[in-house]
Formats: sequence, structure tokens, C-alpha cells
Amino acid sequence: METTIKDFNKLQENEMQNEIEKSLLNNEIIVKFCKYEYYNTNNKKNIKIMKYNLNTIPIKGNILIIDHGHNISGNGKPYASKILESPTWLEICKIANDLINTTGTYFFKYLHDICVVQDLGNIKICCLGMGGIDSDHKMLRI
Repeated sequence: METTIKDFNKLQENEMQNEIEKSLLNNEIIVKFCKYEYYNTNNKKNIKIMKYNLNTIPIKGNILIIDHGHNISGNGKPYASKILESPTWLEICKIANDLINTTGTYFFKYLHDICVVQDLGNIKICCLGMGGIDSDHKMLRI
């Protein structure tokens, strides 16, 4: 059976989501990781091969992930993680899952980014880029 690049990418996506789910143990699993990276194949057909990037560290140093909790679908409860030292995407997925459960923003469950909103020198205050899928199957991001 021949495996296409599309098949491979879907298998890679499923493998990463399975690892996230295993790492969450008995917690309710909500977060869906979608910050995919691709190998540069330098081909004319623009074929992209997905990398396994859950062990990648997107922001080095001490970070604190916060969310004000006032999103449309949330319950208004704010969230602050513990201080994390150079977390991997897998660790950030665990935090994102906890954030969703705490704030009640279940619609925005697709983790697509992390950004620094304030750098205090010894710690970076960060927010997660989360998204949801509307009825037309289009990504909505907050």
C-alpha cells in the first residue's frame, strides 16, 4: 500500500494528538494542537511534509501564560499558569487544556500560537493563540 504525503501528514497529526492525550492522563481532553511545522522540500509542487514538533521550545526562558477569561464563550474566570521554564509545545498543550477547563472557553480549543505580551526581564508574560471552527468549517481565532 502506497502512503501519500497527505496520508503521512494525517498520521503525523494523529500521532501528535495521541501523545498530547496520553500526557493529560485522566483529565478531560479538549485542546487540539495545530501549530504544525513543515520540512522545506524545495520542490515545484509545493509539497509539505509535516514535522513532529511537540518537543520544540517556542519561547526560551521563564514564562507565565495568562488569559483574562472574558472570551465570548467563557465563564469569565481568569487563568494564570505556574511559571514554566522553556516549555515545549507538549507542555504548552497541557497548559492550554487546563486554561480551557478553567476559563470555560470550550469553543476555542485549537492551539495555534503563543506570544509574549510583556517581557519583564526574568519572566515573559504570554498569551496563547486559540481558535475555533465555525459552522462553515472556517477557523476563528482569538
